[in-house]
Amino acid sequence: MKCFDSEYTVKSHGFKDVDDYYFTCGSTGLIENISNTRALFLVSEDDPIVHMTKDDEKKSNYFFLFL
Repeated sequence: MKCFDSEYTVKSHGFKDVDDYYFTCGSTGLIENISNTRALFLVSEDDPIVHMTKDDEKKSNYFFLFL
C-alpha cells in the first residue's frame, strides 16, 4: 500500500512524499482534539494503513488504543 501511495497518490495529488500524505490525510494528528467522549481504537500492530502507537494514546485522556 505504501508503495502504491508513494508512486501514485503522492504524485497525483501534489504531496511532498508518502509521509506528508499520511500525516495530512490521516487522523493521528487529531487525537489530541478528542475531549468530550471516549474513543476506543482496536488496531493491529502491523496494520499497513493505520499507524498508531501507544504514544498516541497519551495525547488525550479520552482516547484508548488496543494493539
